[in-house]
Amino acid sequence: MSSLRLRLYFANIILVFAWNVHGQDLAMVHFDKSFYVSGEVAWFSVFPPAAWGNQEVAVRVTVSTGDNSSHFFIKKQAGSPANGYFQIPYNASPGIFEFRFQVALKDQFEEQDLAYAYIPVYSDLQDPGEIEISEIASAEADQPNDVDISVLLSKASISPRDQITMQIKAADKGGNTIPGSFSVSVKDHELAGTTVLGSRSTYIGKPLPEFNPADLESQVTVRGQVYDLEDNPLLVNVLGGYSGEENHIFYTRSDENGHFILKMEDYYGSKPIQFMGFQYEHPELIVEVPSDGFQGEETPLIYTEGILRYLELSQIRKKIYQQYQSFETELQPELRPWSKATWEPDVSFDIAEYESFEDMKGFFGELITPLRFVLEKDSTYSAELINVQGTRARNAKLNGPPLFIVDNMVTRDADFIADMSTDYIVRVELFLDRPKLRDYFQAVGASGVVRITTSLDRVEVPAEDERNLVEAPGIQPRAEFPAYESSSFPGGSHRPYFRPQVYWNPQVEVDNSGTTEVTFGHPDDTGQFVIEVLFQSEDGLRGWTTSTYEVSLN
Repeated sequence: MSSLRLRLYFANIILVFAWNVHGQDLAMVHFDKSFYVSGEVAWFSVFPPAAWGNQEVAVRVTVSTGDNSSHFFIKKQAGSPANGYFQIPYNASPGIFEFRFQVALKDQFEEQDLAYAYIPVYSDLQDPGEIEISEIASAEADQPNDVDISVLLSKASISPRDQITMQIKAADKGGNTIPGSFSVSVKDHELAGTTVLGSRSTYIGKPLPEFNPADLESQVTVRGQVYDLEDNPLLVNVLGGYSGEENHIFYTRSDENGHFILKMEDYYGSKPIQFMGFQYEHPELIVEVPSDGFQGEETPLIYTEGILRYLELSQIRKKIYQQYQSFETELQPELRPWSKATWEPDVSFDIAEYESFEDMKGFFGELITPLRFVLEKDSTYSAELINVQGTRARNAKLNGPPLFIVDNMVTRDADFIADMSTDYIVRVELFLDRPKLRDYFQAVGASGVVRITTSLDRVEVPAEDERNLVEAPGIQPRAEFPAYESSSFPGGSHRPYFRPQVYWNPQVEVDNSGTTEVTFGHPDDTGQFVIEVLFQSEDGLRGWTTSTYEVSLN
């Protein structure tokens, strides 16, 4: 373990150097704690470089272990930090979780690394007898001190379940109060403080190249690369991305290296996007969206006596919350429902109203309909749509292969559609009218669209289409740390209430007075608790401080 402590020591020297050289030109990330246990929630706030000012910026967050990665966006609004959280899975294996924060410049494919954070995550299901105990590394991360911060509590004597009000004040070195933003963390010092695992709850960002902040990307984007079937990068002028969740097709193009950026309006959570080529340009293509995994060096966890005590108490707390059928940190994210567009077909067939046919080619071969399947010389089927409303022959036939939408998946494989059994097909809808096709589907629907609804849980389209389906991360749903008022603790007065993380507020705005107040209810725990505050002024000055208080049974 001595080599590990040596690496930590030099890592902190680098951090000190980075802060002194770049200062407010770097981002800074503040976490509510320095370590977590499976099932807990990691809360964080990203303070951007001062030069970003009031620019709105989309920050991409990637949380990686050695095996898995999660992706989502958080938004830096005008004049404010970007805030987020991560629910650590209950079955998470112990290890170092890497939080990677990235930003992008408009119309540039490469994203820029804004900051990294390496967070120890433990499991309270481990056998303590198999764990090697270490000492705590003495080196600590350097903290900004451009601003003096003071914390004043409303009472000197505090008991469990008291309502606590604290006043926080920021002033420059001349004693003048200044406006800006605070992030505030309050935690059990004896369980999660510096004597347990150091104080690495803040991380200084990475140096960025020079650019105009106005060029920072504010939209949710999917970035990837297009290839032909021989894995050669492909320049395409029309690349569609279909979202069946909302009946919408997004469009973009790729450069000569196949790189593309698909921009979308803000949405919460994630949604499947299936990419497809233009039927008159590159109907067959391969899209790859990289999923960056763990970037840093594999580092073993440090187990201290304090960590073992935390893990033991974590098990006890989970049993208490399980008894009361609740969670220690119950997230209630703000979910925004999808706004689904309405597509009205020109012709519709409810399959149950017709006599039984074996498959789609049989159904549409026997009936006179605008959809026709044609047997080709290689014994496969092609398809074509006829606009029966067309007044001239050249306007009647829709040239090119139609687009088939099967539930929420797309394909142009007419042979696959022709062989689909009608036993599980509920409805077939045809879109033929050219103005409607342009309005609903734009380019990829120019040769007509067939929408098929089935009774299946999920239809597997041909592998060539399935491989172009990606899960596109959107904006993380908003959630607030569940801090309780003393008068309304969950479960009433008889239910025990323990939590090592007492309070977290990632964004407390202050005006020219430089002063604000926050209020929260204290849990049933006694002992010493630590308040940790990070501040950034409107012009980028930063300060950090800690303050402790005692809670006892009076």
